[in-house]
Order: sequence, then structure tokens, then C-alpha cells
Amino acid sequence: MSKKFEQQLAELGITLTQTQFNQFDKYYEMLVEWNKVMNLTGITEYEEVNEKHFVDSLAIAFIYYIYTTLSYKDNKKSTVRL
Repeated sequence: MSKKFEQQLAELGITLTQTQFNQFDKYYEMLVEWNKVMNLTGITEYEEVNEKHFVDSLAIAFIYYIYTTLSYKDNKKSTVRL
């Protein structure tokens, strides 16, 4: 797990369990392996994948959560546990 990844998620108000971080690490390993066989992504560096694939995707999920479940006044300091 990357501390930078954890910090970027914290800035969005997203916390993950250790199991979830491990799952992202495993997904990264699988992505890089499969990328050797077929061109899935040009981004394969660990920190870049965390930021440009995982953080970006989780940010969208966070925004979706806010707009579908919380009222405008409640989303000032929301923290989401995915």
C-alpha cells in the first residue's frame, strides 16, 4: 500500500480497510501482468496507476454517493467508507 494513495483518498474523505488496499495492490499486479499480453493501459507505474486509475475512479464513486444519498446541506464534511 502506498501512503500517497492513502493520503489522496483521505483528501477526498474516503477511507479503505487494509483488505481493500490489498485488493487494489493485487489488481495492480494483475493489470501489469495482463498489460504485457494486451495493451490495456499506457500507465503502469505503481504510483501513477494508483492516482490516475484508482483515485480517479473512487473520486467519481464518492461524488455519485454524495449526490444520490446526501442532501446538499449534509455533504459539507462527509466521509465515505467504501
